[in-house]
Amino acid sequence: MSTSVNTFEQFLAISSFAQLCQSRWPDACAALRELGALDHATPEPLAQYLNTNTPDDCAHALRRLRQLACLRIAWRDISGQASFQQSCDELSQLADHCQQLALAQALTTVEEKFGALSSLDDKQTPPSLCVLAMGKLGSQELNFSSDIDVLFVYSGAGQTQGRRKRSSSEYFTKVVQEWIGLLDRVNEYGQCYRVDTRLRPFGSAGALCWSADALEHYYQREGRDWERFAWLRARPVAGDLALGHALIEQLRPFVFRRYLDYGLFEGVRRIRNEIEQESLRKGRQQHLKLGPGGIREVEFLVQSHQILRGGQVPSLRQGNTLKSLTACQREGLMSATEAEQLSQAYVALRTAENRLQMLDDQQRHELPQTPEEQARLATLMQQSWPQFMAQLAQHQQQVQQQFSALFQEPQNQPEPLNLNFEDDNDNHNIAQLQALGFDGERAWHLLRAQHNKLRSFDLSHEAWQRVHAFRPRLLQVISEHQSDISLLDLCLDLLTTVARRSAYLALLLEKPLALQRMVDLFQHSALVAQWVQYQPSLLDDLIHPTEQLPKREHIQQQLKRRQRSQDDDEKRQESLARTQHSVRLQIAIAALTQNAETIPVQRSLSVLAECIVEHILQHLIEGPGEACGFCVIAYGTLGAAEMHYESDLDLVFLYEPQRMDERQATRLARRIIHWL
Repeated sequence: MSTSVNTFEQFLAISSFAQLCQSRWPDACAALRELGALDHATPEPLAQYLNTNTPDDCAHALRRLRQLACLRIAWRDISGQASFQQSCDELSQLADHCQQLALAQALTTVEEKFGALSSLDDKQTPPSLCVLAMGKLGSQELNFSSDIDVLFVYSGAGQTQGRRKRSSSEYFTKVVQEWIGLLDRVNEYGQCYRVDTRLRPFGSAGALCWSADALEHYYQREGRDWERFAWLRARPVAGDLALGHALIEQLRPFVFRRYLDYGLFEGVRRIRNEIEQESLRKGRQQHLKLGPGGIREVEFLVQSHQILRGGQVPSLRQGNTLKSLTACQREGLMSATEAEQLSQAYVALRTAENRLQMLDDQQRHELPQTPEEQARLATLMQQSWPQFMAQLAQHQQQVQQQFSALFQEPQNQPEPLNLNFEDDNDNHNIAQLQALGFDGERAWHLLRAQHNKLRSFDLSHEAWQRVHAFRPRLLQVISEHQSDISLLDLCLDLLTTVARRSAYLALLLEKPLALQRMVDLFQHSALVAQWVQYQPSLLDDLIHPTEQLPKREHIQQQLKRRQRSQDDDEKRQESLARTQHSVRLQIAIAALTQNAETIPVQRSLSVLAECIVEHILQHLIEGPGEACGFCVIAYGTLGAAEMHYESDLDLVFLYEPQRMDERQATRLARRIIHWL
C-alpha cells in the first residue's frame, strides 16, 4: 500500500467512512466533487448546495450535513490543504451549527405539543434555554469522531398555557430529550453526534436540565476539582448564549480562585493514577489519549497552570490548549522550549487521533495492532509505520518528562510525631518534642494554644487534613534549626493565618524545598516572616527563588508580564503591589543567602521603586515619559539610591507649562500618589 494519499480516489480506497458517504449520498458526492466544493478553502459552496437540497426531515438533514461536511474536512486535512487548527475549527463550527439547527427544531416540536412557555411574571421575558459545550467542543478542538459533551441550563420560572401545564424544568427537559434524539439517535442514515450529558451535577443520576441559580448554588457549595477543570472549557453554543456567558462569569470564582491552590496537584495525581490503573487493566499502553505521554497528560499540564493561576492572570482563562500553552509561556510559567515541545506533541497526537478516526468515523484512540490497520493509518499519516511510531514515541517521552517534573510526588519526609491534642496527658507529647531537641513544655504549650485557636475557626475537613499533615513536617524542619522556640512561634503564627486558606499549606506540602526555604528565611529575619504572614501568596516565590539581586531589566519584565493581562485599574494596582512585594522578597532572599553587601541591596531596592514609579507614569500618560512634559524627582533615600526595605518615597513633581497646565499636572501627580 502506498504511504501517501494524493488523490480523492486513494482516500476513498483507504477510508471506510469516505466509502460509506459515497454509497449513502452518491448524487451529492458527485455534485460536490464536480463543483470543487470538497477542495474549496471555505465550506460555503458545500453549504450552498446543501441548502438548496435540504430534506424535510430534520434528523435526515442533520446526518447528511454532518457526514458530507466531515468528508470535506477529512479530505482537506489528509491532502494537506488544511492545517490541524483549521480542521479543529471547522469540526467545532460544524458541531455548533448542527446543535443550533437541532435546538430550533426541538423547541418547535415541544411548543406544538405542549404550548408556548411563558414567564410567571408577565413583566419578564419568557424563560430561555442554553446549551453549553464542555470538553473539546467547548475549547473548539473537537475530534473528527468525538462525542459532544454538553450541559443544559435554563433561566426563569414559567409554565405553559395548555390543558396540562408544564413548568420551565419539565418543558425544557422535553426540549433537551427531543434535541438529543435529533442528534444521537441511530437511524438508516447513521448518527449525527453521540451526546454525552454526564458532566452535569451528580452525573447520570442528576437532573438533565438545571436552572442557572441551582447550578451556581451547586458548584459554589459542592463543586469538586474535576468540575473546575470541566468548566475551564465551557462555552455556550446554542439557544440563549447571553445566559450561558452570564453563568460562566458567575462561576469564574469557582473555577479560578484568587489564591494559589496547590491542592489541585494531589487531585490531578489521583485522577492520573486512576487512568493509569484503568489503562493497565484494559491494556491501553498505546492509547493516544489516556496512555503515558498522551493527550490527557498535555491537557493536565496546561490546565493545571490555568486553574492554579487563572484567578490572578486573566490571560490564562481560556479553553483552547494551544492558545493556553502560548499564554503559559508568555506569563513565564514554562520556558519557550517546554511550550514548543508540548505544542508539537499535542498537534502530533491529535493529528494521529483524528486520522485514526477518519478511517471509520469511530471514536477510536488506541493505535491499531494488525499490520493491515497499521498500514491504513500510516498511509493517512503520509509516513511509514516505523517512522510514525518513532516520532510518536519521541513526543510522548517529552510529555512524560514534563508531566513527571510537575506532578511528581513530594519527597516523603519522616513524620516521627504522633501528637495527640485531645488527650489530657501531655507527657507523651512533651517527650516526643524533647526527642526532636525542643524545650518540650514550651513547644507543647505553643502547639496546644495554636491548635485550640484553630478549633475556633470552624475549619473544613480538608483544611484539618492539611493542618495535621503539615505540623509534623514543620516541626521536623525546625528541629534542623536547633529546635528554635522563637522560630516555631513565627511559623505557627503563619499556620494560624493560612489555615482557612489551606491551599497555602498544600503548596508547602507539595514543595518541601519551599518549606525549607521559608523556615530558613524566618530564622534569619522576623521582617520577612511578617511580610509572608501579611501576604501568604509570597510563598509561591519560594518554589523557584533567585539568589541573585534582580536587575532593572528583570524587574521591568515582571511588571510588564503581570500587568499585561489585567483589564481594569483596580486589578492593575493589586498586581503592582504583588509585584513590588515579590521583588522585595527576591532582594531579601539574595541578601540573606548570599550575604550581599548593603550598598548593592540598597541600589536594588531603589531600582525597584524607580521601575514602579516609571511604570505608573507611563500607564497614566499612556506612553513613554521621556517627552511628556512631566517629571518625577526623587529626594531622600530614593534620590540617593539608598532605599531600605521600609523606606518612604520622597517625591517632587515638575511640569512644563508649554506641554500641560497646572490643573492637568496636579491631577496627574495626585493619581501617581494614589497608585503608589
